[in-house]
Amino acid sequence: LSQGLHLHLLFFTTYLASPVLMRMPSQSLILSAEAGKVGLAVVFPDTSPRNVGIPTEDDDWQFGSSAGWYLDATVEPWSKHYKMYTYITKELPSVIAGLFPVDPIRRSITGHSMGGHGALICHLKNPGMYTSVSAIRPRLQPNCCS
Repeated sequence: LSQGLHLHLLFFTTYLASPVLMRMPSQSLILSAEAGKVGLAVVFPDTSPRNVGIPTEDDDWQFGSSAGWYLDATVEPWSKHYKMYTYITKELPSVIAGLFPVDPIRRSITGHSMGGHGALICHLKNPGMYTSVSAIRPRLQPNCCS
């Protein structure tokens, strides 16, 4: 796994017929329980490392431990831990496929706000990886957020 992600790998929630590794609010539990009834797996990844020791990681909601842009950082000290694009597109699907009986072909991705941006980027950069993409009020210009 990418450096820094091995400690954060269990911060996702997957639902099949019953909840596993619960970590979501009640609305997500209801959605996921219903999805499990029809054979869908719903995964809610935590898309930022936590407590990696970067002094300013919690200072800004759109950067650091609160951000969910699904991007790989390119400068130090961030690039050591913040490899979220790689986590979402490579590591997490592999882990899910290894732990649960999921169909690796019928996969979709969705996100809200920063996650909507991330979902679109992951879908567009990986033709054929996802059968559908949904972006709910996506932030489409990350450099203009304030």
